[in-house]
Amino acid sequence: MSKESAFEKKHGEDKLLNDVSGVLDHLNLPPALVEFIRKNMRTVQLVLTVVVLLTVFFSFYGSYREKKIDRGAQALANAVKLTGAEKTTALEEVEKKYSGDGAAVWAEVGRAHEILLNKEYEKAAALYVSIAKDAGESSPLYLLAIYGAAQSEEGAENLSGALAHYDMLKNQPGYESVGFAGVARIQERNKEYDKALATYELYLGELADYPATYPEKILVEEKMAKLKAITQKAE
Repeated sequence: MSKESAFEKKHGEDKLLNDVSGVLDHLNLPPALVEFIRKNMRTVQLVLTVVVLLTVFFSFYGSYREKKIDRGAQALANAVKLTGAEKTTALEEVEKKYSGDGAAVWAEVGRAHEILLNKEYEKAAALYVSIAKDAGESSPLYLLAIYGAAQSEEGAENLSGALAHYDMLKNQPGYESVGFAGVARIQERNKEYDKALATYELYLGELADYPATYPEKILVEEKMAKLKAITQKAE
């Protein structure tokens, strides 16, 4: 096949420019814009080529991301169906393979929960604290991880750490119950009965809008009665 001559190449480019100019004449564009495009036709063509290439790239990347997210979700669903060490291993594999995706994050949370259930409290606490740090305070996952850390630290007899994390939860919507109850429970274990009683009184104040028959309210009142009896006996 013979090479394209310089004349043929130039002729082809001129024809393309003429064709585009003809199209511009029918678009009812402002004359100044039409003139600008004609003068900068090759630059415009280059920009349009780049835009098309970027559009294609992001389209393929978006498709790839969607498929990866779907695969991660399926892998996570399969992992949580398992039990024991097999489940923990599968969750860890999801974390590694789908790092950066939501599936990996929830796999890590699931693995921390399995470690907690296995009573490896110190290991679970460290993992929950790491999850909370990575999630950040603005994430809904943050408070869930803090709760896991509090439970783990209480199990590990790290009462000061557990108390600090329960205290973070007591004024958070949805976590007031576990927060106040956790703080008061730790204070009781430390034999700080006056502090525990004061915590329960604050907790009862949070439940003021609930009826007297509300189970949680009844439980708090029973705890307070018990603590009052202890403090009175000590006097």
